[in-house]
Amino acid sequence: AKASHRSVMASGRGSSSAGLTVTAVKEDNTWVLEAGALMLADGGLCCIDEFDGIKEADRAVIHEAMEQQTVHVAKAGILATLSTRTTVIAAVNPKPSWRSSQPITEATKMSGPLLSRFDVVLLLLDTRHPAWDTRVSGCVLTNHQRGARELQNQLNQSSQAEGMGLEPSQSQGGAQDGGTAREGGDAEGWTLPVLAATWCGSATASSPAMTCSAELVLKHYYQALRQGEARSAARTTIRMLESLVRVAQAHARLRASHYVELVDAVAAVVIIESSTSCLGIMPLDGAIFSDFSPEPDREGEELQEAVASKLGLDLRELKIKEQSHVAMLLLEAEQRQLEQQSMEA
Repeated sequence: AKASHRSVMASGRGSSSAGLTVTAVKEDNTWVLEAGALMLADGGLCCIDEFDGIKEADRAVIHEAMEQQTVHVAKAGILATLSTRTTVIAAVNPKPSWRSSQPITEATKMSGPLLSRFDVVLLLLDTRHPAWDTRVSGCVLTNHQRGARELQNQLNQSSQAEGMGLEPSQSQGGAQDGGTAREGGDAEGWTLPVLAATWCGSATASSPAMTCSAELVLKHYYQALRQGEARSAARTTIRMLESLVRVAQAHARLRASHYVELVDAVAAVVIIESSTSCLGIMPLDGAIFSDFSPEPDREGEELQEAVASKLGLDLRELKIKEQSHVAMLLLEAEQRQLEQQSMEA
């Protein structure tokens, strides 16, 4: 939410359909519309915690907002169509008695039509993982130690400022400016402003074109989902294929690519596999215990080989087809650019 240029936080507990979409309010004998959470997040991100706390009758209005990206309003004599072009991230508390062998609809307590409108559904299972528990506890304790050190530094700076006859805010301001400069020049990763600029630019980019190899991978994976023995009827609908396309396009935008290539299709399959485990590539708890590989290129090649093998495709043939298709698309783009230049001249 902090990395998005526009974000709205809401809670399902106590939220109604009017609070999420739009409500009509009378002011000076005139009815006006006040935007809800989804309207305020138009063009940005809407995070809804405890999504299962929304009443069943109020969830019906969310269907149109997520499917059509609009909401039709007919209140107090006002007829309007409002945009809800927003990404929805919802958190649900599963049933305590739910098991991984049961349908996902029983875990989320959501109907199939509403659940199918989410592109990605990640299961956060609290399984035993000693190595991961050690890393998480170490990270939490390190953050507390860092906070204690920062507080001690502020106290030391305040005492030094009082001894020099300066205001504590002046001394702390100079230290913060220096710390900001050091962080910007020697950061251990991407800072929040850089992430925000990168993500916002990727989100507003045009839709990349689909290559033949990526299309083949997504089509075969969708067929595998439909033919699976333990498939979820609420998830394996035509919306799942649309979700695969959107996730692959989003990955291509992050790479600043004009084309959805094989690597993007494989990334989409791996992300969806984190919740379905249809091919057996990713475990159900892979969304929690995932880590950044020190050799991402090698890991990407291994994932491409695993996905192609599970789908019965030849990885080498897919790469050859993709190279020829991308070359043809580039040639067509150059020809259109030359024709446009000649027409303008």
